[in-house]
Amino acid sequence: KVFEQLNIDGTTYRKLIEEDGTPLSAAKARKEQERMDTEIAKRKNESEKDRQKRQREHQKEIDEAIKFREEVGRAFDFKLVGEEKVNGFDCWRVSGEPKAGFKPTTSQGKWLPKVHGTLWIEKQSYEWLRMNVELLDNIRFLGFVASLGKGTRMEAQQMRVNNELWHPQWARFNGNVRALWKSMRGDAETQWQNFRKFQTE
Repeated sequence: KVFEQLNIDGTTYRKLIEEDGTPLSAAKARKEQERMDTEIAKRKNESEKDRQKRQREHQKEIDEAIKFREEVGRAFDFKLVGEEKVNGFDCWRVSGEPKAGFKPTTSQGKWLPKVHGTLWIEKQSYEWLRMNVELLDNIRFLGFVASLGKGTRMEAQQMRVNNELWHPQWARFNGNVRALWKSMRGDAETQWQNFRKFQTE
């Protein structure tokens, strides 16, 4: 599936534009446009109280992501293991192992003691360009009704856009997934492209 992700009145919205390698049929495209028009109208006509609530919740998600990112730096013992060129950029290759005694303060941080992996840090910006992590133990979530198995691997890479900002380029997942009584082997990949500036009233 391919989505166009837009910013509508301060929060994001995803519009489906392609499935199974082909654009949507005229009927599906019309339905998706109607869904988006309905959402735009809803946001345009919502009360100031509801608008502020929606934007606060969106900002809360951003703040939580920032706190988690900062927590990663405190959760591991890092070691410089080499230098490599990744996607045309000069990088330091850094390994990370869980730090003994680490106490998470974010909801996502509780998973950090159960992973280890490698980061590639771009030398000029000190931004992570690629990461590769592996689960050292099972991780349960959704109220213990689902879990990811030990050995599950997750990889991600960023790209430089307009020589201004770093944005996600791809993320990959490979591992064992269990939901209730069903277990399966899962593989998934998400790609991002066509980042662009926008203006809105």
